[in-house]
Amino acid sequence: MRIIFYRGEYPKKFNTETFQKEPVGGTEFAAGYLAKQLSQNHQVFFICQTPEEKEIDHIKWISLSPQGANSQKEISAAFQKIGQADILILVGGLSNVLDDYKPSVQKIICWANGLSLKPNTIAHLLANRIDTVVCTTHYACEAVLHHTVKHLPLCSKIKYLFHSSYRQKFKNKFTFIYNGVNLDLFSDNLYHQIKKKPYKILYAGVFNHQKNPDKILKIFSQIKKALPQAELHMCGSIEQYKQENADKVTGYFDGDEFFNQIKKYIYNKEGKIRAHLYLRGALPPSLLTKEMMSSSLVVVNPQVQNQESSCIGALEAQAAGTPVVGGGRSALEETIQNKITGFVFRNQEELAPLIINLLKNPTLLYKTGQNARKRALAGFGWDTIACEWENLFETLLKDDPFIPHKH
Repeated sequence: MRIIFYRGEYPKKFNTETFQKEPVGGTEFAAGYLAKQLSQNHQVFFICQTPEEKEIDHIKWISLSPQGANSQKEISAAFQKIGQADILILVGGLSNVLDDYKPSVQKIICWANGLSLKPNTIAHLLANRIDTVVCTTHYACEAVLHHTVKHLPLCSKIKYLFHSSYRQKFKNKFTFIYNGVNLDLFSDNLYHQIKKKPYKILYAGVFNHQKNPDKILKIFSQIKKALPQAELHMCGSIEQYKQENADKVTGYFDGDEFFNQIKKYIYNKEGKIRAHLYLRGALPPSLLTKEMMSSSLVVVNPQVQNQESSCIGALEAQAAGTPVVGGGRSALEETIQNKITGFVFRNQEELAPLIINLLKNPTLLYKTGQNARKRALAGFGWDTIACEWENLFETLLKDDPFIPHKH
């Protein structure tokens, strides 16, 4: 098959070669690794802002300028370099590429890596320009479908509510395939080399409102009071938040409400970073893997009812053999198997006692970490996930229904 990935809206230049040097978002990592895996059996093209147009990992990378995602002329030129294709995957669920241009492809997939679709995406879905919407968990699939129905035009909403055949046909356009993990980074050799450091907590996620790093920073003093030897390592991009909010952020932790809120948890009265708190910044995948393997616990999105649609960081922590803690009433209840591969809390007040009790119980941490690694290695390698995507492609091209696989 000839498969095109499109990620024109992402503002940073990237390809699979840059991943080890310049960390990007989880959506971009997922798309790059999936494209790399599919390129073993198919012709794969990737349109995005990329450092240069060339073939890397058997993927033909086609570049857009920073303004290219809003230029129909540039978008058209990029697709013309490819010609006809079987599948187009709109990475991230954005579809302005379809507004004034019709690519020469048989089927179009909207890969929704969030919990909602933009109005123009919904319009293209109704007009049958988009053949299916792929979410990253069953939870996200239900949330995206609910959001979409809520924002349907009145006539379509009435048909959805009162015509069962229309409703079923519309629902059939929504499905899910889990994200994967680059298992090359989590080898048995490396896993057995690295020793876990007792009482080391690692937060993995971007510093922004959606990932809620303030929730773990806020309770760290409570954890330290119970366990003075505890350490908190904050691994995530601060620079990305500053770039996205350049009009508000002037200093390292100055300029807007979010950073002003977390400053008091990071600095003491003398203006120094609090003891046993380490700001590690955004780490390349190979270093983040080692940090996860050496930690006792990995914390992802420590907020109940968060906006996670999957969380690759939670999957990576499990591949590292480290129990992961995350906020419940979200997709994390699917990504993490509660009390088996990690721990999900459903009330915010439970977070600090949960972490304290876990750090006091190394036997439970070890057993949970072993379960986590076994699960990730068995079901979340990109080779496994790519097979599910290939099944989706085949069913779409045959106009057959796709049945997602639960891991």
